[in-house]
Amino acid sequence: MVNVKILVGSNNEIPSSLLKKYDIRVIPFSLSLGEKNFKDGGITPGEFLEKIKATKLFPKTAALSVGELANAYRELTKEGNSVVSMHMSSGLSIATLYAAQNAKEITKADVEIIDTKQTCGGVGLVVLEAAKVAKQGKTKDEVVQIANKVISRTNSIFALPDMEYLYRGGRIGKAKSLMGSLLKIIPLIAIRDQTGVVTPIGKARNTAQANEKIIETIKSDMEKTGAKKIKCITSHVGNKPAADELKNSLQKNFECEQIIETEASCPAIVHIGPKAWGISYYLMGDED
Repeated sequence: MVNVKILVGSNNEIPSSLLKKYDIRVIPFSLSLGEKNFKDGGITPGEFLEKIKATKLFPKTAALSVGELANAYRELTKEGNSVVSMHMSSGLSIATLYAAQNAKEITKADVEIIDTKQTCGGVGLVVLEAAKVAKQGKTKDEVVQIANKVISRTNSIFALPDMEYLYRGGRIGKAKSLMGSLLKIIPLIAIRDQTGVVTPIGKARNTAQANEKIIETIKSDMEKTGAKKIKCITSHVGNKPAADELKNSLQKNFECEQIIETEASCPAIVHIGPKAWGISYYLMGDED
């Protein structure tokens, strides 16, 4: 019997217990801080954040390498298995998708590559649903079908108190970054509606206002899609109170089938910065 193996990059926000439970293979991203280089997983998010604070340097990350992906594809398919390789939005990092495609071409392995059109917890939600059906013995085509269904109904929202990271990522200009920091504005950005790119959805003066806007946006998405409940992953970068407040609001306003709470992964920290928090949510219908 051919088994379907699931592979993903380490920016997925899935707790280690669930990665193990569903036999999900993770390829770690490379990180750098000044002249220091790290592998995600070799340093914890908390340790990485402390190093950022201590050095006052801006971190960087690199796309997954062709070699690492090729080695993983060979290993996972050596017993006749197939692989579903799921990655962050090509609209945010085309290099990772190219690396996966090149690794597939080099190995000639039975690999299906999926652009999740998401990042962080959004990737995680797609991966988890696909991994569950893979563990049930479904075929590769069936796993891909489930993944694409979840992609079509998954969105993410992030609140970013430190606008410098948004600027460094090329999302806003320096003037806006400085002005926002001076005014203590918290911008809210989203990856929604399968666009695979970051779009602004509003701004807030404090945590309560930011979470209120997040709740309003989720309500709007539920009405638009006819969703009855949600599964979600909340995460934060050294800002558990904001994430806890968001979780409480979620429970008051929605039927939440599952809320997974995590610290943001090291690759996420690079792009959303200290004190950021957010949510990825899968909009579920009657058939789910």
